[in-house]
Amino acid sequence: MVLIGFFLVSITMERHSKGFSMTNKYLFRILGWIILFIALFPCIKEWNTAIGIAAWFGIMSLTGSIFVMVLSYLPENKLIK
Repeated sequence: MVLIGFFLVSITMERHSKGFSMTNKYLFRILGWIILFIALFPCIKEWNTAIGIAAWFGIMSLTGSIFVMVLSYLPENKLIK
């Protein structure tokens, strides 16, 4: 779920958004942040509030780091085509 949220947020960036209109960019950005926020609730349900929030930040950090590494090695036009 976090990976989908990061993907939606990343395609709204200038470098990755070729071929999208401005309304789609805003929609994808908002939807991506909502999905990232919704990913918090399974963590809280599984580990209670304090540990769940810490685990959510850890999952977000790990997933975001992996996603950034993958995006940095992809050619610019590979994401859309």
